[in-house]
Amino acid sequence: MAGKFLEDKIGVAGPVADAPLPESVRGAVEVLREFGRRAAREGLVLSTCGNASCRLNDDSILISGSGTELGMLEDCGLSLVRLSDGSHLSGTRPSSEHPLHRYTYEQRPEARFLLHYQSRSATVLACMAHPPANLDLIPEIPAYVKAVAYVPYATPGSDELARSIGQAFADPLVNIVQMQNHGQVVLAQTPEAAIQKALFFELAAWMHLKNPELLRIPEKEASLLRAMQAV
Repeated sequence: MAGKFLEDKIGVAGPVADAPLPESVRGAVEVLREFGRRAAREGLVLSTCGNASCRLNDDSILISGSGTELGMLEDCGLSLVRLSDGSHLSGTRPSSEHPLHRYTYEQRPEARFLLHYQSRSATVLACMAHPPANLDLIPEIPAYVKAVAYVPYATPGSDELARSIGQAFADPLVNIVQMQNHGQVVLAQTPEAAIQKALFFELAAWMHLKNPELLRIPEKEASLLRAMQAV
C-alpha cells in the first residue's frame, strides 16, 4: 500500500485521462478547479500534497486525480468516482486517497466539498505527541470550525485511515480532522466555507505555536458560538 501511495503521488508522467468526463459535470469541473487553485493561493497545499472533491449527487463525486497539483488542476486531472463502491467511472485515475472522501461523504450527507490539505502550523500540531485539545482562541473557531477531531496515523490511502476519518466526521460538530503525522481534512457545503474553516484553523494553530499560554474563550461563550448557524 505504501509503495502504491508513493507511485500515485510522484509518478513523473503525471495524470493521463482515460474515458473523458461527461459534459454534464462541466460546471462542477470549473468549481473544483477553482477550489484547488484557491487552496494553493492561500498556502494550504504545496505541490502534489492534498486532494479535493465535490459531491455531485447521492452516488458520485468529482475528485482530483493521482499525482495532480491542486493549484494547477486541468480537466484531464479530474476523476469521476462512484460513492457506493469506489468505481472509477471516467477521467484520470483518482487520488489514492479517494476512500477517505467516500467514507466521509457517507457519514455527512449534507456535505458537498472536501479538502485534504497540509497547512504549516496545523500540520505541526498534527505531529505533536500531545496536541492542544482547545484552540478556541478566536471566535471564528467555535463559530465556524465548531470542533476538531484527531485520528492516529495510518497509511495514506488505506481503508483503515479512511474509516477512522469517516468515524470522526460522524460527529456533526466536527468540521476538521487532524491526521497524525499527515495533515488535515476539512468538510463544508461550499468551497468558500471549506477554505474559510481551514484558514481560521491555521490561524489558531499559528497563535498556539507562538504562545501556548494564550487565553481561551470561556467555555460558556464558546458553546454559544458553536450553537450558532454559521453562514
